[in-house]
Amino acid sequence: MLEHQLWRGGGRGYDVQGCRARAPHRQVRTRDWLLQFSGLFPWEDNYFVAGTDGVGTKLKLAFETGNHDTIGIDLVAMSVKDIVTSGAKPLFFLDYYGTSKLDVDAVEKVMKGIKDGCKEALCPLLGGETAEMPGFYAEGEYDLSGSAMGIVKKDKLIDGKTIVEGDVLIGLASSGVHSNGFSLARSDVSAGSSVCRVRPATDVRGVASLLPPLVVGGVRDEMDGTSDCVVPPAYADV
Repeated sequence: MLEHQLWRGGGRGYDVQGCRARAPHRQVRTRDWLLQFSGLFPWEDNYFVAGTDGVGTKLKLAFETGNHDTIGIDLVAMSVKDIVTSGAKPLFFLDYYGTSKLDVDAVEKVMKGIKDGCKEALCPLLGGETAEMPGFYAEGEYDLSGSAMGIVKKDKLIDGKTIVEGDVLIGLASSGVHSNGFSLARSDVSAGSSVCRVRPATDVRGVASLLPPLVVGGVRDEMDGTSDCVVPPAYADV
């Protein structure tokens, strides 16, 4: 209960309501095309797999520290990791950058991070959009979103349908605080908390310790087919 209260207090209180609000508007012909983390589009004996995401309130940490070098890697990782849970190999990535007034230095650093992330994900940055909208964003701030497209053979799709009672659930340690955790991490949680041992965001040293990007290359062997590991019946990216 304490964890749930802190989670809601950190700004992550929409729970199931947000998911319910979006679900009826997903324009698909069959629910077989819906996956937990992405969507499918059939093409001959393949599925195109698409996902879109942002980096959440981790952007605030970039603004506070002036460090824009790695936030682009996070952007790629958030979308790519969603589509590889289906067994898809990433094909390309698209980005969106919106701000009130372009800061060339910040844009160049963010774009370098996106390109580095795409290199790690073994997919090209195909294109994107840069929008300057005066008065829409706070001064010195910007927003990011990205979309990844991948492909998987229909008979290689990982969709969880073969999970049976008795299967082993394996949990892997996170490489760090991920997008959905930063609202909580940024909230004023005491250093002695058993839930989140993070100093308040006003402590620059504490903020800087949260900036290292997500690891994209950890799924590289799976994506390029060089892994000899047993393919599980399902993946979860949480």
